[in-house]
Amino acid sequence: MDSEERKERILEMQFESAMNGSVEMLKWLGIQYCGQDNKPTLQSNDTPSGFNVSVIGSDGQVLDDCPSCRRAKAKEERETTS
Repeated sequence: MDSEERKERILEMQFESAMNGSVEMLKWLGIQYCGQDNKPTLQSNDTPSGFNVSVIGSDGQVLDDCPSCRRAKAKEERETTS
């Protein structure tokens, strides 16, 4: 078996291992052959910015004047002006 045949057989065995559930082998093959990376990438437009929380009164109306609502609005205003 020459060097190229050996490399081909090793790759076949690695692929088989990955298909049998080896997470590490799936990662390695993805990095080597699919251009993937094992480091997360942060894209500002895909990152969630938080939650919009409101207090609902017993009558079902949104209470805009509660202390939590005022703090959330002030924080949102600070973030949008920065």
